Amino acid sequence: MCASPDIADTPPRGIATFRALRHHNFRLFWSGQMISLVGTWMQSTAQSWLVLHLVTQTYGVEKSSLYLGIIAAVGSLPTFFFTLIAGALADRGDKRRIVIATQAGAMLLALLLGLLTYTGYIRLWHVVVYAVLVGTVNAFDMPTRQAYVKELVGGKDLLNAIALNSSVFNAARIIGPAVAGWLMTLVGVAGIFLLNGASYLAVLAGLLRIRTPHQAAPIADRSLWQHLAEGFLYTWENRTIRLLLVLMAVFTIFGFSYFVLMPVIAVQVLHLREGGFGILFAFSGVGALAGALLLATSAGRVSKGALLCGSGITAAVFLMLFSMSRVFSLSALFLMGISGGLVIATASINSLIQEIAPDMLRGRVVSMWTFIFGGFTPLGALYVGSVAHLGERIGMPALSLLLGGAICLLAIIAIMLRAPWLWRLR
Repeated sequence: MCASPDIADTPPRGIATFRALRHHNFRLFWSGQMISLVGTWMQSTAQSWLVLHLVTQTYGVEKSSLYLGIIAAVGSLPTFFFTLIAGALADRGDKRRIVIATQAGAMLLALLLGLLTYTGYIRLWHVVVYAVLVGTVNAFDMPTRQAYVKELVGGKDLLNAIALNSSVFNAARIIGPAVAGWLMTLVGVAGIFLLNGASYLAVLAGLLRIRTPHQAAPIADRSLWQHLAEGFLYTWENRTIRLLLVLMAVFTIFGFSYFVLMPVIAVQVLHLREGGFGILFAFSGVGALAGALLLATSAGRVSKGALLCGSGITAAVFLMLFSMSRVFSLSALFLMGISGGLVIATASINSLIQEIAPDMLRGRVVSMWTFIFGGFTPLGALYVGSVAHLGERIGMPALSLLLGGAICLLAIIAIMLRAPWLWRLR
């Protein structure tokens, strides 16, 4: 479906940044996400604190970094195994019902973790199992939720809606950890988990009130695996989508991986302590939020191809500058440019592939975007870590970021030269 049936006859007054909110269904969806995502980031902060406490009790503080990394890794593993299957299921079924099921599952898991923590029965292996289960839920939720947005707003306001979703996510990334730090002193870690579980009620309430006509893909006698093969074949044969996903892979491996080296840059290059590192990290969130809001304002006024290329080049250049900076204020400024540019670039890719792909294939195509975005992150961490280790030997701990920025820049230039029509995509 290409149009949203719930649009108001006349959009509310205000700046174009929030025009996707004129769709009643999207307002329900977006407002619920706004509450739930704050809870999710609160939980992420409290969970790290809980793991640190459990590991210190069992193995000593020297093992804390190892187990934090292990839990993060096992939480991302389901992305490799289930995301593409989730995209096929989204095309075969009712996206709204799938999202309701995944959100309800995430709520129950958060409440269970909260009860285990509150009663004192919590053990480290519980947190590991929880990370795997939540990762599995997210693997089915993310591609379905991304593909569902077009059914809420139609194609015209899709990029604006994606940008508004990104702005909520990044605002929650700033607010959630700060609120969690304050609330943990009042209600404890268990209280944070229970509050996060309760926050899912806002999403579920909104989803249950949404009414959109369902268009199921014609399945005939094809199996799930044939359905998957059809999605792969379409993606491979569509040159535009193929190039967009290649760019997405480059940004994920060589762009977003700067997060891995943030502690190293803060300590070895900028000589910051804990407070300074926290402030530097906050600048990344502020830049991402600013980029999302800028994208929401620019959507419809500037071609998506131009936004993609311009923001990708901006992020690549700022990444190289950040790798060479030795001044905190400049590093913070460059960091905002990196995060803002990457948010605009990846959201533009998401919007373009959703608009290009036919409705009957949208879930599968979006699942490939999700698979790259989530599944290639460990590859980026491996790249950054190995090259940074070599860089430290020659006094350049940020060498991997310099090379990563250069690779991103060269990839954009190469694709623009081989496919000059890409940057003119509307």
